[in-house]
Amino acid sequence: MAKKKKTPAEGLQELTEQLEERHERWNYILTHGTSDPYWPDGVNMNLVRNHCSYYRRIIKELCENHGLPLPEIYDKPLPPEMPMEFMATERVCRWQKRHAVTQKKIITPPVQLSLF
Repeated sequence: MAKKKKTPAEGLQELTEQLEERHERWNYILTHGTSDPYWPDGVNMNLVRNHCSYYRRIIKELCENHGLPLPEIYDKPLPPEMPMEFMATERVCRWQKRHAVTQKKIITPPVQLSLF
């Protein structure tokens, strides 16, 4: 059975929901960080920011082509671009706790011990 083609209004609703999800994801990364061990949070936040920019552009084109009003979420400002090395505070705290054992100071005796 063939898929039913979406109407422009249905497509707009879907794109609006995806844009809202991207804004929520960006805010989540800002406060909680990510679990990506290879990339700092700033890289992931800028990727999500690019997703927001893409959805905004597609929504604008769809509304202009079909004479639909822009949704409210379109007026929400694009998240700011973050420095690539940005790390969320909570993620930094988790990292420090996890590595606290390996960062303990080694206590050496005041006098050099002789093995002979």
